[in-house]
This record gives sequence, structure tokens and C-alpha cells, in this order.
Amino acid sequence: MFAPAKGTRSTNLSMIHLSSSEFCCIERFITQYIQTRDIEPTEGARQRLLAALEDYPRAVRVALYELNAWLDNRLQLRALHPQCARAIDEWVNQRLRGIWEIAGTKNPA
Repeated sequence: MFAPAKGTRSTNLSMIHLSSSEFCCIERFITQYIQTRDIEPTEGARQRLLAALEDYPRAVRVALYELNAWLDNRLQLRALHPQCARAIDEWVNQRLRGIWEIAGTKNPA
């Protein structure tokens, strides 16, 4: 069973099923969730997710997609596909280059 680090909350969720034969621990799930929802990876964010998961209705088998959907609904978040993130970054960079050109300045980065 998942043993939380000292000072952390316990969710009573030990394993998340990825498929009929694969599973991951709750810590790996939280890391994946933070990455795919573009959440800043802080200890506070991890603790908020663990706190939210305390309300998850228990089942014999917890599937990844069900837990993702439940948290998304509860926290009003959406997954951000890596290709979408890159497209957004490229669009922002193009807009910034245009602003810098108009202003006659160089990229400060």
C-alpha cells in the first residue's frame, strides 16, 4: 500500500491500473497528472491533489482514465497534449518577435 512521506496525506489509493496487466503507484500518477495538466510541480500542488483524492469514491480497481476524468471534473482542469503546448509556445514566440520588431528591440532572452 502507498505509504505517504512524513507530513503528507494518505489517499488510501495504492495502485492505479493503466491496463489489465499494468499499474502505477499513486505518486507516479500524481507526477503524470501534474505534467499533463501544466500544473507547477510544487509540494503544495502535490498535497492539494492528495487532498482532492481523499474524496475519490473507492473501488476495487481504480483505472487511470477514470481517475484522470474524476480529478479533471473536480478541479476543472483539462489535459494539455505536448503538441498543443508546443504550438502555443510557437504562437506566443511569433507574437513576441513581432512586438520586438515593432519596438525595435531584441529578444531579451
